[in-house]
Amino acid sequence: MTKIRNQLPELTRIAVLGGTKLGAEATTMAKHIGHAIVDARCCLVTGGRKGAGQAASEGAADACQKYGLDTAHHIIALVPEGKSSDYDIGGVIQIRADKVARRVVLVSATVGAIVVGGGKGTRSEVLISAMEAAMDGYRLIPVSGTGGEADRMCAHIAPFADPILNRPAPSSEKARAIVAAIQQVPCWYCGIDSARAHYDWFEDPEKEALVKEMRRIRHKYF
Repeated sequence: MTKIRNQLPELTRIAVLGGTKLGAEATTMAKHIGHAIVDARCCLVTGGRKGAGQAASEGAADACQKYGLDTAHHIIALVPEGKSSDYDIGGVIQIRADKVARRVVLVSATVGAIVVGGGKGTRSEVLISAMEAAMDGYRLIPVSGTGGEADRMCAHIAPFADPILNRPAPSSEKARAIVAAIQQVPCWYCGIDSARAHYDWFEDPEKEALVKEMRRIRHKYF
């Protein structure tokens, strides 16, 4: 992890997690979020996949062009060793690790994560983020109106204090509010028990299996 950190820009780094398949409004929202991350002079970190990662990176690249910033310093994709990103935007760091370990690195290398849509892979990333939140104050914000895991999360947490975060429609104002919220200390998420949070959020019929998987990940990677 130290080696990876040394390759990352010395900026506030924010992850965007989410699905590889997004609807039109979720794609627009991801682009707004990427733009807002660079607006705040932070660094966007993704897993280098199409969908949420690509849309956010495209938005971030637009902001870099607007401000004359180096995309390689503000947009980073963490990908498996020997692989490339699904899109040619910003910098790429290859990680020699299994899928779960790469997700742990993505979370550990950032101050917080913004969740846009997402399926089973995103759920695994959220699970890891929840453990990081419980232990180290990691910040985690689902984006309402983007579908998938993000909307599932929103359905099981209290409404955000800032009403714009509860609105499903995509907008640049909402994106800026999300990025501002992810930088707040303390964050609304910190201190929540990770196991309890996942019970409440996901209402999984195999809850016991989910908790076992959380324990396995914590034991192996933390």
